[in-house]
Formats: sequence, structure tokens, C-alpha cells
Amino acid sequence: MHNVVTKVFFRLILAGAFFAASTLAQASLQEGIAAYNQGDHQAALAKFEPLAAKGDSEAQLYLGRIYVQGKDSNPDYGKAMFWIRKAVERKNVEAQNFLGFLYYYGLGVAQDYQEALLWYRRAAEKGNAKAQASLGSIFADGQAVPQDMVVAYKWFRLSAEAGEADALVKLKAAEAQMTSGQIEEAEALAQKWLKKRK
Repeated sequence: MHNVVTKVFFRLILAGAFFAASTLAQASLQEGIAAYNQGDHQAALAKFEPLAAKGDSEAQLYLGRIYVQGKDSNPDYGKAMFWIRKAVERKNVEAQNFLGFLYYYGLGVAQDYQEALLWYRRAAEKGNAKAQASLGSIFADGQAVPQDMVVAYKWFRLSAEAGEADALVKLKAAEAQMTSGQIEEAEALAQKWLKKRK
């Protein structure tokens, strides 16, 4: 009986310690995000680096963003790619979108629309509204794929419904180039995707 009580007590202590550590890490992450949003990259780095080293994908993503923007106005694309790839390995959807962005614009890597398409698609399929808008643009412009306004419209529609403001503008521009039959087809594709996600 004494051993059972000791084991339960030990487990409760471990659970409490884990909860406390998790709460502290979350608070540190939020402080880092606040510093980042205020443009204080030094303070943000101090918060993000220990968390990123422990595998926090959100901190890894923010480190990547800081290094792309430039810690002191000097981008370090090597470090940026290192941290973004770490976040992608941990299945961070926003990091997948950001990796697509880096490939699309050739920041720290050779410009590669096919690779951008791959990462935008992965993030878009998981519901990332920014990636959906970017994917729509790739199909509307015919970059890396043949131009397909039906598919472009589908992604713009999904992105707009998720609240991405510029996706609505792109949706209207796509609509102006399409027949009513194409719009119906695109709407059906968007609805099918939404049902699949439920």
C-alpha cells in the first residue's frame, strides 16, 4: 500500500512540474512574440532561442522570420533556413507556408516555383489561409503549373472564407476572367474541400 501511495505521489509531482514548465515556456513564447511584434528582435531572440533549441516549432518559426528580416538589418538566410526547416520537421503549418514564400521569392535559396508550390500546397491543404491565397496566385499566374483559373478560384475562395483580406480581391479578379460554368465548378471544388475537412 505504501508503494502505491508513493508512486501516485511521485506521479502527481511529475505532472505538476511538467505543467509548470509548460506554462513558463508558453509565457516566454508570448513575451517573445510581443517583442517581435514591437520590432525588438534582440529581446525576441532571447526568448525564442532557448525554446527553439528545445524543439518549440513556434519559436523556431519566429527565429527564421527574424533571420530573414535581418537581426541588425543584415539577413542571415543560412540561420533562417535552419530554423524554418526545424519547424517544418515538427509539422508547423505556418513554417511550411513560410518555406514556400522563401522558395517563391528566392530568399536564402534559389528561386524555385515548383518547390514553392509544394510547400504552399502542403500548408494550404491543412487550412493555412495565406498559403491558400499564394497557391491560388500560382495557379492564376501559371507559375510552375499551367494556368488554371478554376483551381485558382477554389483556393482564393477558401482563403477569403478563412479571413485573408487580399484573397477576396484576388477572387474578384479571377471571377472577371471566368465563365459562369467555371465559377460553378470552382465553387463545387471549394465546397468539396470544406466537407472533406469536417
